[in-house]
Amino acid sequence: MTLTRFAYCERCDARRELVPVAGGEALACCRCDAIVGGERR
Repeated sequence: MTLTRFAYCERCDARRELVPVAGGEALACCRCDAIVGGERR
């Protein structure tokens, strides 16, 4: 089961679903691939 995350994307100017990138180290917008957030460890 995957946890779906949403956040505001400045490039799209809308709330978008986020997808993990860089081996799960960061989160990107599902539409424009802009990096929206990162995982802090």
